[in-house]
Amino acid sequence: MRRYTLIAGVLVCGCVTTEGAQRVEPAVQTDLGGVVVLVDGTPVGRATLVIRCGKTQRSVTTDDQGRFRATAIPEGKCSVESDAAGLREEVHVGSNVLRPGSGVRIVVPPMHRVELEVRSPHLDGTVLLDETLPYAVTELGLQLKGRQLMVKDRRLAPLAKLAVGQEFQHNQIKMKVKTIEARRWMPLRLRGTPRGLELLTVPFLHGAQVVRLTLATRNVVAVARCEGVREDLLDDLESMAATYGASGLRVAAILIESCPKAAEWIGRRSYPLLLGGAEALWALQARPGELLVVDGDGRALWRRPLQAVAPLEQAIAHLDRTWPPFAAVRRVSLSRASTVKAAETERLLSQAEAAIKSGKHKEAHALLDQVLQLSPDLAEARKQRALTKARLGDLSGAMREVTWWRTSFGPESADDLLDEVQRCSKVTTLR
Repeated sequence: MRRYTLIAGVLVCGCVTTEGAQRVEPAVQTDLGGVVVLVDGTPVGRATLVIRCGKTQRSVTTDDQGRFRATAIPEGKCSVESDAAGLREEVHVGSNVLRPGSGVRIVVPPMHRVELEVRSPHLDGTVLLDETLPYAVTELGLQLKGRQLMVKDRRLAPLAKLAVGQEFQHNQIKMKVKTIEARRWMPLRLRGTPRGLELLTVPFLHGAQVVRLTLATRNVVAVARCEGVREDLLDDLESMAATYGASGLRVAAILIESCPKAAEWIGRRSYPLLLGGAEALWALQARPGELLVVDGDGRALWRRPLQAVAPLEQAIAHLDRTWPPFAAVRRVSLSRASTVKAAETERLLSQAEAAIKSGKHKEAHALLDQVLQLSPDLAEARKQRALTKARLGDLSGAMREVTWWRTSFGPESADDLLDEVQRCSKVTTLR
């Protein structure tokens, strides 16, 4: 906690006495004023401050220039607090009639970014840690949290005592501080409603690197906690990026917490799969578990819960209605079926995929049976029926589909399908 001394003018409160009565010394009071700013001097407006001086308490709000003033404050030790700004500062209110009052300058604690040179069995290179992203670098457990440099939940050093060139070692991890940056940080509760462009400045983690989200004219963004992420959702986003990328559409997924699977997911996806914090949620005005369509300035144009029925299909329908480049690419990619049989097959397969996404596996199985009656060699239907049988516990039926796949496409492709069947059935081995 930092200490400030305020030299202020004195307001002496006189009192009326009668002859012979004991004289009571008046309490010395003064006005307490000043300014609240970020580390770079940006004023912090609309912040509610609570000033406590013994039994006296005052509540004031800073103006747009970050200025505040409280009246009738007694001399002595006072605290200035703001939950929204993350402040708790100690101020000593003194008096000196020869030096009239001057204001106190209170700085909102900065958010830090530290660049480390790391040597370890898992990583050999430079790592950027950002205090606005309280997530560990997965392989090492490195993070900035609670004004501390942490490794695997062990405190290495407080940020206030870090110095360039400082070295640390934890087990097989060797670290050296290359740079320390104290950055301005307007607390989220004191920010207004985002205009959209703020999303372009929000930091994200991609592996061990701090990156920015690059936006196209239209973007589909999924925001979720780790437990809200399914492999089929990530696969569907991958398919959307590949199918409609020619329209200029970009696809991204944002995880708002770290988990052991995050590194595996990031390594397997061609689209950005990022770790983001509370600032990303604020910039998007999103909640965990949402799918959004975002424009090039970061404004959300459409949103649905990820738990809704077929959310990606709803996003596609929205883009088809509202964005001509997407509609043009979609017309080419979904050309009219050449026969009535092909049209019926396509319709039934689409219904089956929607049922799978909704968790209606028995309904999906019945629809897939109809699809394969019309088109017995339709590979996608065969694959989906294998996975659906696995989800329903029919492992023998699933293995029959794998056998068909092996005959049609070879052992390597069949092994890939078998791996997916294992994941769906939660059986450790089917080989």
